[in-house]
Amino acid sequence: MEELKNQSRRDFLGKTLAVAAVAALNPISVFLNPKELFASQGDQTLATNYVVDLTKFPALSNINGSVAITLKGTKYTYAGNVKLPFSFILTKTAATTFVAVAGYCSHELSSNNAYDGTVIACSNTDLGHGSQFSVTGAVVKKPAKTALENYVTTYNATANTVTIAIPKLAVGDGTPTAFAPELFQNYPNPVKDSTTIRFKLHYYSKVTLTVTDALGHIITVLTDGSLPDGEHNFIFDSTIWPSGTYFYHLNVAGEVFTKQFVVVK
Repeated sequence: MEELKNQSRRDFLGKTLAVAAVAALNPISVFLNPKELFASQGDQTLATNYVVDLTKFPALSNINGSVAITLKGTKYTYAGNVKLPFSFILTKTAATTFVAVAGYCSHELSSNNAYDGTVIACSNTDLGHGSQFSVTGAVVKKPAKTALENYVTTYNATANTVTIAIPKLAVGDGTPTAFAPELFQNYPNPVKDSTTIRFKLHYYSKVTLTVTDALGHIITVLTDGSLPDGEHNFIFDSTIWPSGTYFYHLNVAGEVFTKQFVVVK
């Protein structure tokens, strides 16, 4: 019975947030949920798609608008044997047309800048570098000799999204949990007046931290918004709540992590 109660609590909390993990920077780093990369039977790689919500990228509302997106925690083989996080440049080239090409220069795999209306330029401008490419990935300035990889895009006008067909990827070294958020035990516990709840993020994300009673009722929301990577601390004031067992739940990118504590008056 207790396990069923816990499952119901997890199911309820799992529906409280939509998955959102987009950083408002350029280049933009986003985290691709490992569930999208790993089949239920535990495959280490899986061909998949990544859906870009255009409402989150104002630059993509304009012709020649462009962003650089990196899928943190992923591993993709470039140049035959070099594994780097999967990265792509997405550019709007017409009212309903988008182009996606590799986010790394084909010369020495330095990061590329987003399309500036003329070229996609390698960010490495040291002597002997500085390659440039067309919006579709063709070489327009050496030393690069090979065009950028080009990925299939599908525009959905109704949803205002673009789906990128991603090649086979792996998360980390087959251990996606290495990038999972870390939820620590609150301190002090048991709690008399207040307690500190601490967690660590490894990627920018939309986060909700809630506290529930033993029946799964949410009694407070400690944070509900976007947070950068790093450690975060929040104080729960227990002075108005009776003695008993409580739970705190961290929802990050659709995954819920839970720990419990005891209030003693």
